[in-house]
Amino acid sequence: MGNIFYIYELIHPILKVSFYVGKGKNDRMYDHYLGSNKSNKDVQFYLKELQEQDLQPIYNKIEKNLTEQEAFKKEKEWIKFYGLNNLCNESEGGCGGDLISNHPRRSEILNKMRKPRSEQARKNMCVPRSKEHKKNISIATSGKNNPMYRKKFYDIWVEKYGIEEANMRENIRKDKLRIYRTGKKC
Repeated sequence: MGNIFYIYELIHPILKVSFYVGKGKNDRMYDHYLGSNKSNKDVQFYLKELQEQDLQPIYNKIEKNLTEQEAFKKEKEWIKFYGLNNLCNESEGGCGGDLISNHPRRSEILNKMRKPRSEQARKNMCVPRSKEHKKNISIATSGKNNPMYRKKFYDIWVEKYGIEEANMRENIRKDKLRIYRTGKKC
């Protein structure tokens, strides 16, 4: 394959703070801003905030001319250098976006993904909805009828992961917001 890979960072244009580190080739680093990377919601949220301010991130190639294996290794090193908690990255890097292979519940996740949909679920996927039907669904899931009504991420995390994990996630969320607003990592 040759040395066609690189490590890149996305930087806030005003705060001059890196908020994402990745491995790429060709024009990969621009894909985030163009909206083709829907997998990382934190990056998409960050970019949307920039777009609303008519700003674009600064694209910086940190290292160039790498083999894919070198790039995986360097990506991990750079994420470790900046600190995962200071970035929008979902993992410590080096996995090429594959968050399942080394997951502790890998087999459970794969079984769920392989499970065939019920016949009714398949039918519902292909049924075109009228405007009236869409409006009724919207009304039925608005306000107090919405399962997320008045719920906060923290409360959901406590239910799902327990208080200790929820506190850790909340601290990470607050740190990311603070860095985004102030540009200070400490």
